[in-house]
Amino acid sequence: LPVDDKAAVSVNNVLLKANIPTFYLDEFPVRGKFTTILAHDFFGGGKIGGLALCKYLGNRSPKPEVAHFRYPFSAYSVDQRIAGYLAGIKTCGLKDVAEVKGITPAEGLRLFTDVLTAHPNVRGGWGYWDGISLGGVQAFEQAGMKDAVFASHDLASLQTATLICKSGSVWKETAASQSLVYGVVAAKLMLNKLLGRTVPHGVLSPVVAVNRSNVAV
Repeated sequence: LPVDDKAAVSVNNVLLKANIPTFYLDEFPVRGKFTTILAHDFFGGGKIGGLALCKYLGNRSPKPEVAHFRYPFSAYSVDQRIAGYLAGIKTCGLKDVAEVKGITPAEGLRLFTDVLTAHPNVRGGWGYWDGISLGGVQAFEQAGMKDAVFASHDLASLQTATLICKSGSVWKETAASQSLVYGVVAAKLMLNKLLGRTVPHGVLSPVVAVNRSNVAV
């Protein structure tokens, strides 16, 4: 079904009348009755980013401050990512001092530059997706903060992987879904349903940390 939940609900209503099982992929929609919803582990992905900041910043004394990006509109997937990120930084006592809303790299650069001006002790940043995160990384670099650390969620492009692998880059890590695993899980769910077996209503597909140790570009 379409990954947009509003479009998926409309299609799903038609299929329900025909007694056809439906599988919704990507995230948990607000509305609609589906056979199974397969979603990425957004919370887990956000926590990977928070733990990455802890790995690089948690032992510094005094501890630096951190800040993060949020999507301008309410979205379950982003809310879960942020909750995971906050849970991650909590494990080492990092303090998040600013939340800024935006989408594009240009917005990220402008907004995070303002954060660094207002909070000069910020040395860590996290973004809900790699597009706006690129702007945050550029803000650190333009400010000459070579000791800063950025982490994110959602490996969106080869550019991201290249920056993460670049020696001296402040962008240390992102979290990404395992597309192959995601597809295999979806196929197994559909096959089991067609074979008359019981399938769960909700399934989370795991995400993994992406960093210099496991990426080659």
